[in-house]
Amino acid sequence: MILLNPMTILEETDIKLGDTVIDFGSGSGHWSIFAGKLVGAEGKVFAIKNNIEILKMLVKVADISSVHNIQIEEIDFEKEKSKISELADMVLVLNIFNSIKNRDFFIDNVAEFVKPTGELLFVDWDPERKEFGPKDGKRISKEEVIKKFQKIGLLLDREVEAGWNHFGLIFKRKSKKEDVNDGKK
Repeated sequence: MILLNPMTILEETDIKLGDTVIDFGSGSGHWSIFAGKLVGAEGKVFAIKNNIEILKMLVKVADISSVHNIQIEEIDFEKEKSKISELADMVLVLNIFNSIKNRDFFIDNVAEFVKPTGELLFVDWDPERKEFGPKDGKRISKEEVIKKFQKIGLLLDREVEAGWNHFGLIFKRKSKKEDVNDGKK
């Protein structure tokens, strides 16, 4: 049984050749590697994790997979902001939120990297499906995620199918027109 299929989920996004993708909490890199294939040699993928050894292994696996457009950065998500100087067409936040204690700091950090026309893909464990994954207290509902990102100007654009025990959400920046219509400007 496959819990998550990165290629199937990423194909539901707007990632295309030449894009820049930032994968926060990249883990062993299977999402980063699939994203690297989608953006092609003209694109870039930044894989960010708090463990340099896993990041080095990710680069080796990417090289074996003929994906040579991945750059790595080691940071502590609880204390540090990324030093990447580019904005992303797609920011990936995948199965990491349950391990983040300082969630507001983390959300602010990842949101800073979404281009005005970019997207953020959020995938995590469904709190209703408890057969696998983290304990209840570490899971977050779709509704809570939507509120947290909306608070900082990222609006839910659509949901994506993420398997039977996960949920997937794609966020986009609030446009200037929406600000005016909200009466905030």
